[in-house]
Amino acid sequence: MDRTNETVLFRDDFKGFPIGEFPYDRDHSATGEYHYVTEAGFHGAWYDPVCNYTWNGSGPSWIITEWQGRHFMESQRIEKNRPHRTFPTLETGSPFWKHCAVSVRLQRLSTKGMAGIIFAARDSIDCLVLSLEGPKDGPAAGQAGEADYRLCLAYHHKEEVQVLAEAPFAQDCDTEYLLSAECGDGTVCCNVDGVKLLECATELADREGRVGITADCPTRFAEFEVRTDPENAFEFEVNFTTGKKQLGRIIEKCIAKHGFAVSAGVLDRIKALGFQYSTQGALTISISDMAVPEAKKTLIHESEQKIIQIEQQY
Repeated sequence: MDRTNETVLFRDDFKGFPIGEFPYDRDHSATGEYHYVTEAGFHGAWYDPVCNYTWNGSGPSWIITEWQGRHFMESQRIEKNRPHRTFPTLETGSPFWKHCAVSVRLQRLSTKGMAGIIFAARDSIDCLVLSLEGPKDGPAAGQAGEADYRLCLAYHHKEEVQVLAEAPFAQDCDTEYLLSAECGDGTVCCNVDGVKLLECATELADREGRVGITADCPTRFAEFEVRTDPENAFEFEVNFTTGKKQLGRIIEKCIAKHGFAVSAGVLDRIKALGFQYSTQGALTISISDMAVPEAKKTLIHESEQKIIQIEQQY
């Protein structure tokens, strides 16, 4: 895949985050599970869609740390089957992004699980995942050899994992790896440290979706980036003439994803944007634009006198 002269869609080194916990529902409440709780704190451009781990006080899934001037987003979740199989995820980007190259630097703090990037994501339970995988849990996990570690491209749907391609890849907790996936033309190319290790033909490579990071074991992430070809750079959000009907579709999607409170703010910003550019384009009319004739007062006075005369006749 030729990706020269690419455009950066999104980049985050996590330095905008204060050191500490990524916002989460501390009560792990029922309302929080159904995303009716807005967690207090700074989210940046990220969203944590997975919230049904366990009840009452199991702590944050993600924390922000710092080392030698770099900031890291670290996965803290270690329960893999409570209350059922879950994949802790942070998402960002647009649901309309496609044909992107997604990359992140990661260091595994445990090699017993999986850690990597998601893309073409409808949500955290319907996405493509490129991950570094450790040995499967079990009595022999402690005696795992290099052949038990691998790079894996998979399609996650709910709790099911469909492996699309995989290759052996030795890994440890002392090394930082640059993991990247490139989608386009029905193909996903998977790289580690700039070396292509997997290539898979799948129709999922051409579908739209958000991007993000995921791990079911302690993992440190840094320097997340999304790139695309320049001709695709502006084809992801609203690339069509927007009338009343189309605007209704946009708001419907916003309500479905973010709820009424956020959507009300979006509507206010759309209204303000419309007034701003209609004013710049001289499409609005104000009082100062009206030409007032010099005979205005005389005409009004004469009209008022006629009204009085008519009223007196009856």
